Amino acid sequence: MSLRGKLSFGSALLRARMLGEIRPLFCQISVTNRCNANCRYCNYRFRYPEEMSTGELLSVIDQLAELGTRRISLWGGEPLLRDDIGEIVAHIKSKGINCAMNSNGYLVPQKREVVAMLDQFALSLDGPKEAHDANREPGSYDKAIRALEVLKEMGIPTITNVPFTKNNVSDKVIDFLLDHAEKYDYKISFLILKHTLEKGKRAWKFMPSDDQLRKAISKLISEKRKGRPVLFSEFTYEMARNWPDYSADRRSDGDLSWWRGPRCYAGRLSINIDTNGDLYPCAASTVGDQEHMNCVRYGVRKALEYVSRHTCRVCYIPCRIEYNALFSLNPRVLLNVGLNYREKGL
Repeated sequence: MSLRGKLSFGSALLRARMLGEIRPLFCQISVTNRCNANCRYCNYRFRYPEEMSTGELLSVIDQLAELGTRRISLWGGEPLLRDDIGEIVAHIKSKGINCAMNSNGYLVPQKREVVAMLDQFALSLDGPKEAHDANREPGSYDKAIRALEVLKEMGIPTITNVPFTKNNVSDKVIDFLLDHAEKYDYKISFLILKHTLEKGKRAWKFMPSDDQLRKAISKLISEKRKGRPVLFSEFTYEMARNWPDYSADRRSDGDLSWWRGPRCYAGRLSINIDTNGDLYPCAASTVGDQEHMNCVRYGVRKALEYVSRHTCRVCYIPCRIEYNALFSLNPRVLLNVGLNYREKGL
């Protein structure tokens, strides 16, 4: 995001907080569930909601622009599989909205003209070849490295997404990833797998133990303090480390007096739109039973008003903690955002 974009986002956030507005500053849109990979812990390629048409997607983007959205991140499935993905990205950019993409990177070398329009690219990279291919599929590591080489050559601000699993939770793998990020000039978003009993079954057998996760998160905090390329703030990982039971990724009720993190702003200041147009508070909601409404049928504004009343209160998901702390104007997270922009243009 450019400096001008950062300032525009900052002023919109301050206005929304001061006036109590419901304004989707950040929006993730899943543009397809089709995927050219078969990652072993992912269920998304087995989901079958219909894809929004080109016209429906462009209309949704128009409505988001009218509501003040400042950043749209495209994901899936694999977004680069859509034949119209260039038209979608160009339309987002024409509205003055920052555009990012989450991808496995397989098609980056063939889709340079689309990638060149993006403000940020998030690539899946789980560790060295053995760990990455064990999580995903044989040959996926080499394709991810080729994508990184192209992204660096093109000068696209890049992060990698690393969900912790039994295959990559060790200090050795974390050190490899941090060294690799320094070599290729990117930062790493270390994550915890999203899972539910019914809609995240493939992820369960890959989940590390709670002790393994806390040990890995403690290492991230230590490495972040040394200035290593960890994307999220120490604050975010401190909150994630304090989560009492990683078998449940969110809490909607019960005693939450132990929680020292931010309140949830999903559904008010950030949203997720699923492949068929169902609007959810966040991406994690799509693998649970969270409130949602179809924004193609009812319009983005009405769907947003509906999901803003969701009941989920807190979660362990690092990106959600970071966003919610940002929306809460947490000084440690604001400083981290500023440093990420200064160092990597993120």
